[in-house]
Amino acid sequence: MQIELESLSRNGAKYPVLKITAQQAGKEEIVRLFAGLSPDDVDSKILSPKNISVFTHPTKDLVESHKYGESGLLVCDNGEFEKEGVFITTQSNNAKSEGVLDVIEVEAEGIRVLYYAAGNELEKGTFEQLGDAHILILDVQPDFGNQQKSLQYIDPQVLMPVSADEGALVRFYNTIGITFEDTGKFKAKSQEFQAEEYTVRGVKLT
Repeated sequence: MQIELESLSRNGAKYPVLKITAQQAGKEEIVRLFAGLSPDDVDSKILSPKNISVFTHPTKDLVESHKYGESGLLVCDNGEFEKEGVFITTQSNNAKSEGVLDVIEVEAEGIRVLYYAAGNELEKGTFEQLGDAHILILDVQPDFGNQQKSLQYIDPQVLMPVSADEGALVRFYNTIGITFEDTGKFKAKSQEFQAEEYTVRGVKLT
């Protein structure tokens, strides 16, 4: 599996776009997770008719089918989805967020990647239902205090902070107490996550 950070500019802000590349049965599958955006915010040319596109914000138009293009998949609502051995689980945990997806799990190659953007503190049971996350992509919110509290339930082996709010991201790096390594492309295999005891590895996608 490989994870890269892209971005999409809108209204003067840069929104993180996570590109997750996995090999399933000898075939490459690509997931792009558009954080803070809905399908209405992007040019349709950006969306691949063969890949998986996941948006944290719902579309104004009713999506009757999650299929997109030739063999693609478009996700912007709650549910469980699968394409060629790549499993996507999405949740909206804040009633005030009007359907915004703040917990998204991507599982492929035996690796679980959890995207977490909830600003409210989630209950322990929420994470127990999801299971252990090998890699946590934390979308840091301006007030990330509750997110820090929830980290004890997630207990990831790899922590990757991202945010459209550069100030919040800098403050998070300065307070979390973890050393982060810079990388343009993060690569991992499922065998690397077998240890029962480990130290959280901080990864800063550049």
